[in-house]
Amino acid sequence: KVGNTIGWGIFYDENCQDDKIEQLCLVFVMFNNKIIDALFVLQPEGGFVPIVLLQPYATKVSIETRNVLTNEELNNLQGLYIQMLGPAIEIYQKDKNERNLSEDLFRKSDEVLLNNNDYACRVSIPTSKNSLHYIQFNRPLTYERRFFFVELDNINQQCQVIVGVASSKNKLNEAAPGILQDTVGYNSSTGKLYSNRKHIGNMRGHRCQKGDTMGVEIQVFNKDMSVVLFSKNFRPIGTRYLTLNDHSEYFPTIFIENNHYPVELSIYWQTRIAIPPYFCMNNPEDWCVPNGTKIDLQEKIFILPQHINQSLCIQAPYSLNKKYNHFEIILLDKISDDEPLPAIALCTASPMNSSSISEFKQDYVRFWATDAGAKYLNQGDKIGWNILFPEEENEQLIICYLTINDTVGYARVLYQPIGGFYPVVIAPPNVNRIQINFSATKILSEDFTSEQIKTLIMNARHQIEDQEQEQQLTKRLMGKNNMTINEQSFIMNSTKLHDKQYNTNVPIVKSAACVIL
Repeated sequence: KVGNTIGWGIFYDENCQDDKIEQLCLVFVMFNNKIIDALFVLQPEGGFVPIVLLQPYATKVSIETRNVLTNEELNNLQGLYIQMLGPAIEIYQKDKNERNLSEDLFRKSDEVLLNNNDYACRVSIPTSKNSLHYIQFNRPLTYERRFFFVELDNINQQCQVIVGVASSKNKLNEAAPGILQDTVGYNSSTGKLYSNRKHIGNMRGHRCQKGDTMGVEIQVFNKDMSVVLFSKNFRPIGTRYLTLNDHSEYFPTIFIENNHYPVELSIYWQTRIAIPPYFCMNNPEDWCVPNGTKIDLQEKIFILPQHINQSLCIQAPYSLNKKYNHFEIILLDKISDDEPLPAIALCTASPMNSSSISEFKQDYVRFWATDAGAKYLNQGDKIGWNILFPEEENEQLIICYLTINDTVGYARVLYQPIGGFYPVVIAPPNVNRIQINFSATKILSEDFTSEQIKTLIMNARHQIEDQEQEQQLTKRLMGKNNMTINEQSFIMNSTKLHDKQYNTNVPIVKSAACVIL
């Protein structure tokens, strides 16, 4: 509150000769002139620079600096320093050992030359006899160390670099990550994002050239499969599933097809990166967009490149969650029979083309107002998707519901897919402007009562049990009669959203105000 004081301080070893060199030091937090917390950090070369950040609602602050500690403060800090120094040195040495890069940590082709320093791994391939090369870092990506990136320092237009994740069991002299089974890869030449040989997904990726940076992050770790987020120049460009379920084999891998031209790369492995890039759901620049997209930051409008013969997508960098559980777009253009409207969808990280026979497990749920449905919408209307998370189990049932001008128009219970559902906007041919309402990322009101939520989940579980019994009966009949039944006949297709065939026990209710972030 007004009148409180908060501050940072640094305490050095009493034998410190130079307070500007890289060294372990104790930093402490003060509140109303009392030390309330302290921790050891590795001070960078040159020391720390004080910074004060003001939130939009803060208009004035006074700043004081002091160089002299009281005897009580000095005694407290000396005690903390002695107490915390030993564990800090252990952590520092462990981190230093992890950062040490020796050649035996790499699997590489013969003509790949390595030069490791304190920050990056320099890779060079001179004019070579072979045209295919690879390098794999034999330390797995983990939740704490989940991101690495490659700078394309020097590549010819005839070269292509594929960065991704592969296992030590993969034969990298035969194919690139993403082409091999249970691998993912991002191709600099084509821009395509591969998973298990396929490059189909919500986003098509971006091409890269000399000077660009290609990044790979394991966004979600799951025992069955994980989610990988690819980036170009530290901007997200798309997601793919990694079906390799052995997390100890999540090795960063780079495949290079240089066509005999020299190549130079700077690789920053995950052991050199403390924190991966963080993307904001409220920042349009942090969304995955097609190459060539322009953004009006003031109006929050995406201006897509011309696309006459195909649809284009915009995807959020993260899936909807309890913090950001809603997204919506504003219909910018006049509604007409000749021009299609954009569609909004909840999508998995990438389509799996699964043969699931349950209507409760879907790759995506889409709302696209066409024909008669479009007549009920007007220019300026808002359409969106919201997710309720009523359960905490591993196989989590969630409630996805459509909002039209803050009114619930459709509700559906689904299993939460691995990685969650990502907000996606689909722009049909000739739809070039998309406006997202970034002030409506979380609905504060309760659109359903607890009793309604309980009823929706209970009805869904009854239907799931009925489906499972039907499947078991089908299997017994197939085994007994030794005959083949077309499984497609048992697939229950997704309900078309604009038909509004939803549970009639859930009344149309109003959404209250959305949080402004």
